[in-house]
Amino acid sequence: MQDLPATSAGACGVYDPATVPDTDCWFGSQDQEAPVVVVVGDSHAGQFVDPLVAVSKKIPLRIHAMVRNGCPFALTPPRSADTVYANCSAQNAVTAEKIIVQKPDLVLVAGMREDGYRKALGWHWAPESPLADGYIQSLSRLRGAGLRVAVIADPPYPGGNPVECLQKHGKQDQCATAAAEALAGTDTLVDAAGSVPGVETIDLSRHFCRDGVCPAVIGNVLVYRDNHMTNTFAKSLAPDLAVALRLG
Repeated sequence: MQDLPATSAGACGVYDPATVPDTDCWFGSQDQEAPVVVVVGDSHAGQFVDPLVAVSKKIPLRIHAMVRNGCPFALTPPRSADTVYANCSAQNAVTAEKIIVQKPDLVLVAGMREDGYRKALGWHWAPESPLADGYIQSLSRLRGAGLRVAVIADPPYPGGNPVECLQKHGKQDQCATAAAEALAGTDTLVDAAGSVPGVETIDLSRHFCRDGVCPAVIGNVLVYRDNHMTNTFAKSLAPDLAVALRLG
């Protein structure tokens, strides 16, 4: 449960453009001439910072994490039963402008599926301001500024808590999730990317599921710590992420 990404420390997982200095939350190469990759989105986006850091050891990259846990990079606000989280969408608007001014070589956007937000937090988006519209707005702003933007599909969502399951049963096959369940529902971010010309889409789900099953352990590595990847498994995706993003 403590196999956490770099963004779990300090303010780098609760990025607020009004309070976090532009000099903070940088990872990877110290070479100021190295290409810059901005990672933006919620905690599911933060999972890809360490894989990029691993890539940067062979292909120099400067990685700027602009990640806010529980805040998908959309310009429409999420809602619980009694609260509208308008601060999330408002902060995203400011973050988008900061990214545009920064002019990175690549913006990598990721986020938990809409069904995941319902399962994990009980959140939803109102019919008049759906999540898809919010994503289209934010992605369009970045593309309209001429930036290279790539969206990464959310990893399969495990059934239950794999850590607790393994502790209870000790058998990996009892803790796997059927691919049909793990990949159920729409990946709204990916769908939105398809509506914005020039946005690239990357899907690494083949590394999680085979033959209709998504195991809890792959290569003797625990895949999930809850609905997030363990950092060890996330870093194992580094070579394929580099290829998919055409880095180097």
